[in-house]
Amino acid sequence: MQLTRLPPEIINEIGYFLGGPDIINLRLTCRKLYQDTIPSFKTAFFSSITFDLCPHSLDRLRQVANDDALRFYVQQLIIGEPRTPKSCVHRAWDLVDVGVEWTRVPSSTRANYLDPSPEKNAIITDIAATVTKFPNLRTFGVRDDGEPNQEPFPEVPTNALYFLDFFHIGVLLVSRSNLPIQSFRVMHPGDPECTTGCLNYLLPCNIGASLSPMWATHLVDLELERYAGHQPLVELVVSAVSLRRLQLRSVTDEMLQVLTAEMPDDSKLEIFELRRSFRLRPEDLIGFLRRMRKSIRHVFFRCIGIQGNEPWTQVLASWAVELKALRSFALHHLTCNHRAYDKWAFDGVLEWDGGGLAGGELEFVAAAVAPERMGVVGVAYRSEENADVRRVLARMAEVGRVHPSRSALRFMESEDLERYNSESQLTFEAQHVVGGGPRGLVAKMGDEFEPPVFKLPGPAFPPSR
Repeated sequence: MQLTRLPPEIINEIGYFLGGPDIINLRLTCRKLYQDTIPSFKTAFFSSITFDLCPHSLDRLRQVANDDALRFYVQQLIIGEPRTPKSCVHRAWDLVDVGVEWTRVPSSTRANYLDPSPEKNAIITDIAATVTKFPNLRTFGVRDDGEPNQEPFPEVPTNALYFLDFFHIGVLLVSRSNLPIQSFRVMHPGDPECTTGCLNYLLPCNIGASLSPMWATHLVDLELERYAGHQPLVELVVSAVSLRRLQLRSVTDEMLQVLTAEMPDDSKLEIFELRRSFRLRPEDLIGFLRRMRKSIRHVFFRCIGIQGNEPWTQVLASWAVELKALRSFALHHLTCNHRAYDKWAFDGVLEWDGGGLAGGELEFVAAAVAPERMGVVGVAYRSEENADVRRVLARMAEVGRVHPSRSALRFMESEDLERYNSESQLTFEAQHVVGGGPRGLVAKMGDEFEPPVFKLPGPAFPPSR
């Protein structure tokens, strides 16, 4: 059957599976395919828009906002590329040509945060009016493509912006647009080192006063990257009373204590992801998750260091008893006392026979474990049975420091082994371990687990006008 004989709905569905260049090539083949793939084309190119504060970028954003054929397809806006005096002087100075100067709250000692009042920094109010024209907008992101910001000079040029300024602008845009934003994300495409928080004052301490009621009633997904340690950001978390997914990075034990004290008792948080946070105390980590023990279903940790004598034993044992709604967890690169070489040993899990589990799969990741059962850097388990999840956590707390066995391992077929070795991945199949090996233990390809996919609630996309 010729492609052009298919119903328009089927052709458009095919378009949803194509990338940008492919759907363009498909539409250039004939008039029928051009017409039938209009919705999928608009979805591919206009469902997510990245913009910055330069005149040309803002003009493009306004053009889409004023086009009734396009604006209904926009579901995600990302304000990107911070303009710092150090890295992007020529782009920052472009704003002066159109009369844009940023008004900051006065300070006699250092650069301070942007003045949030509507009559100041009118460009923010202007952009918010543009954002309001995207009725189906659900996600707002702040993308950090630059190097970590350094301490600014006491007198910052009035046209200069730092990344936390973009963060602040993003919060103001979400609030002033008065749209039911469900997801607010601070993103970085790479894996930069965490900053020390020296720019904390570029966010107002009372940032919660800038939030609209929509933040509390509609925000369900909050992702804060390397600046999550700033105390003003606590208000962003605790004000989102409908929050279901929270991802934090570079948090401190002080911030965990404040979050534990201020999180609502009826928290709806289901997914908690924590990345690259060190020098935490086990009691603070335990206390925070204990607060969400009735709702938390998924825990994802990567590169986390806590202090103390066998601290992860305390944490895992606590989770096994208290997290009564937990359905899955994934733990990567756990360390003790902030020493990279003092890693929590997952190797003992390989000695467990998996007995007593009704279902689910206990997965692990490692570069290689032969000839000894050691070198495991991550463990994950998923099951609909909470009792199984808690049983696995309890067992991990027991065997975390067990010395790995030297019993032989049965390798995979030579063809598969060569392929795995070439990719620096696993070199054996756990189901084939000799000597009463683990049942239900599965070697995972790759070097890390992915966090659970969180789908925003709401109608299917594309929405109708």
